[in-house]
Amino acid sequence: MSVYAKILLAVLILISTAYSRVSANAAESTLLINELMASNNTSIQDPQGQYDDWIEIHNYGLEAVDIGGMYLTDNLSDPKKWQIPADNSALTTIPAGGYLLIWADNDTGDYGLHASFKLDAGGEEIGLFSVRSPQDDSDGTTLIDSVTFGNQTGDVSYGRHPDAGDYWQAFGSPSPAAQNIGVYSGVVSGIEFSQERGFYAESFYLTLATETEDA
Repeated sequence: MSVYAKILLAVLILISTAYSRVSANAAESTLLINELMASNNTSIQDPQGQYDDWIEIHNYGLEAVDIGGMYLTDNLSDPKKWQIPADNSALTTIPAGGYLLIWADNDTGDYGLHASFKLDAGGEEIGLFSVRSPQDDSDGTTLIDSVTFGNQTGDVSYGRHPDAGDYWQAFGSPSPAAQNIGVYSGVVSGIEFSQERGFYAESFYLTLATETEDA
């Protein structure tokens, strides 16, 4: 093989490797924590017939993504709290535009996807992490998505509206592993006041605003 051919082959290998890394990162970037329920009393049962907390992961991309080997945690300071099993891609692959439900019940011995922690109905945080890259031999992780939520109402889920959007709202009709619909009429997102609190010498009109539609 000529020197020119060897150089050309090396360049092609480098380009191929770079493209593979970009593709992996691009796929992971289409994953979001889309909905959760931290107080499941009578809403939906897991495969074992128990009313457990749950977390929904949404893949809004155009390609299927296998999340096996990634990490889910309820403590962002401990990103590797629970590793999603990597030995059954049929359980962990999310199709394009699809959803995957993970039970947060600390019953890791049960069949299916059961995280090693439960959710706190009083409020906490959830994070989805991945290994930095398929070629990285270190144990470093990269944050894919996270959410911090406050006090939750029983059998009312909390999720993005619309799917993959930036705003989070309560849902009186939870939609695990499906599109988020039916905003809960009893709860609105954060309230914004037109004036800062304080003492004023003159009267003024005060308006309140929220991102919740039709509130």
